[in-house]
Amino acid sequence: MLNVVGTAGSNALQRIAVEESRLMATRTKNARMPRPTRTFTADLTRGLAGGKPWLLMEHSTSAVQWQPRNIAKTPGEMARNTLAHLARGADGVMFFQWRQSAVGPEKWHSAMVPHGGEDTRIWQETKALGNAVAGLADVAGSTCPPAQIGLLLDYEATWALELTDRPSADLAYGDALRSWLPTPWRSTRPAAATWSSDRSAAWQTPTTACIPGPTPACCATCSDYA
Repeated sequence: MLNVVGTAGSNALQRIAVEESRLMATRTKNARMPRPTRTFTADLTRGLAGGKPWLLMEHSTSAVQWQPRNIAKTPGEMARNTLAHLARGADGVMFFQWRQSAVGPEKWHSAMVPHGGEDTRIWQETKALGNAVAGLADVAGSTCPPAQIGLLLDYEATWALELTDRPSADLAYGDALRSWLPTPWRSTRPAAATWSSDRSAAWQTPTTACIPGPTPACCATCSDYA
């Protein structure tokens, strides 16, 4: 279970953590975004925000229209995604779109109000989610505890490994960082990502991977824990 406590609304935060764990456990093979990717992006955003609350600009109620195969979300999956972001520090989770477009490419993109109107599972789940989130209003403005495990992010390394001249086409910086996530999950130790040059965080365990040419600032951060 994600260890979530805060400066306010601790009971509500605990409810989020429990609900997120329960819903995460129901993940199916049809999930749109693998759990490591969703978790990584949320932890990354919280880390880059310096631990302060952040806002998810948009996610979807069900299928999108830009993937190779756009599969509808299973019952409870939308709530799981929303609660996962709230549990990892988001102060708000917004949707695209409000009403499903009647024409154009976004007619295939799900919405809070789908083509079928109010008599649909998506609309009913959207209302239920709104009621659930409203009951967690005291979480707003609260923060997650300092992460014990720090994932040091180096964008220069990302750019370097995107060049055509590299050791292997199978080497991807983001995949390498995400591969570390199952370890803190199993140990229930909170993790967050931050800039490799950030020397202000007091990590118990800093980690990084695949930095072909670390900058002096990155080396200084790593040397703090050497």
